[in-house]
Amino acid sequence: MQTRPAIDLARGILMATFSLTPEAAWTALVTTSQNTNTKLHRLAEDLVNSVHGPVLSENVRGHLGAAVAKAKQTPPQPDAAPAPTNSMTPQWRTVSSQ
Repeated sequence: MQTRPAIDLARGILMATFSLTPEAAWTALVTTSQNTNTKLHRLAEDLVNSVHGPVLSENVRGHLGAAVAKAKQTPPQPDAAPAPTNSMTPQWRTVSSQ
């Protein structure tokens, strides 16, 4: 699947930036995608590109912020299915918050 790397990178950005678990980052992405009526892979590409490129729209930033805040408050579910993983998921060493 060609969209998977962007989704994994976006999930990693959320995990590193907001100290989210993989499951919480996945939930934040999916929730934001649904609430903004944006394809998940498109949202992920926009988030990855926003690291050094154009800023996310105010609408998407608001929904993403709300989804991240909710994900941080929700304790992990022991019986919840884990977020999809990929053996090619990058290992983050350092992250710039800018």
